[in-house]
Amino acid sequence: IEYSSDGGVTWQTWSHTASTGTSATVTGLTPGTNYQFRVTAVNGIGASVATTPSAPVAATAQPVASVPNNLPRNIEVSKKVDTSDGKVVFGGDNMEAVKIVMMNNVEAIILTRTPKSLTASIPKEVLGWVNVEFITTSGSIRFESLIYVENVKANQIAKLRLGFTIPRVLNEASSKRLTAVGSKFTSAKTATCVGYYSDRITRKVALANARTACELISGRNRKAATRLAVTKQPQHASVVVYFNY
Repeated sequence: IEYSSDGGVTWQTWSHTASTGTSATVTGLTPGTNYQFRVTAVNGIGASVATTPSAPVAATAQPVASVPNNLPRNIEVSKKVDTSDGKVVFGGDNMEAVKIVMMNNVEAIILTRTPKSLTASIPKEVLGWVNVEFITTSGSIRFESLIYVENVKANQIAKLRLGFTIPRVLNEASSKRLTAVGSKFTSAKTATCVGYYSDRITRKVALANARTACELISGRNRKAATRLAVTKQPQHASVVVYFNY
């Protein structure tokens, strides 16, 4: 396929993959400019003589798919949400258009919303890293690991991340972190230490990691009953501890 914008004086070949189709949309032209076209057939023997040039045709602009304009944009929120009241506030544009908020695929109740802000309750099932999806009448937009919920009053469970970079070995940074957040669990009645295992981490190692975490907790809160568990559900640390009060 060739095209000319100077009445057939010069011709340019449209770069494309040849096909057996009987029509094609030529792109890369200047809207409003008149073009003439001619076509050459090609087979195993070679190329034919070009067809007679077409009548001049004005190029039109390629239609652009419309983008929903009421999806929330420029979302702002604290990554780590310690919500004693069980709420979280999202800032951004077009927040009044949000009809549904999903947190880890669980619907959250929208409490208030304005063009620049939205307040939602955090479902009691949601703890740790949370994927948040905002749904409007035009579509939805999803943010992976948008917030980290550390404490929710509604279910009286705190989730604490303990990162062990070396299995069964506590380094100085881990000990300092545990001491810094000691107030979170000194009044806990039970502590459930959950170790993560995968194709590279065996259940035995995951259980040993969980036991190490619970031993640390017992040393600082002897009244708390400790429990061990393992999971293959991805976590953001090798050990996650749930505290019941």
